[in-house]
Amino acid sequence: MIGKHDEAEDTAIIGNAENDAALLAMCPDLPEWPQRWQMESDDLLIGKQIVEAFKPFLWHLIQRGLAQKTLKRHRDHLWMLGGEVIRRRQDDPDLKSLSVPELLSELIDAETGPLLIVVL
Repeated sequence: MIGKHDEAEDTAIIGNAENDAALLAMCPDLPEWPQRWQMESDDLLIGKQIVEAFKPFLWHLIQRGLAQKTLKRHRDHLWMLGGEVIRRRQDDPDLKSLSVPELLSELIDAETGPLLIVVL
């Protein structure tokens, strides 16, 4: 639930060299995420679009000045989320027809996200 002090800002974050450098410092393997999530050839483009959709949130986290451990935890959760979105898209043919914004909107809401299955 979004509290009084947690309201989302309506300002758009536009990438620049400084933001990109901070992002790569936080997530040095970010450009490789789509390849790591890929199950089929068409997943690569979707994975790249998912990364682009995640970037504003990652920039927001960096700008908040959070501790490195907290940033890494959020980064790792986003990596898992992207992989789960690709997996769900593979398992559900109806999801394959959705654009990335529609796909993310279908699987993630303000309160919850998909239950991640962790195999030990």
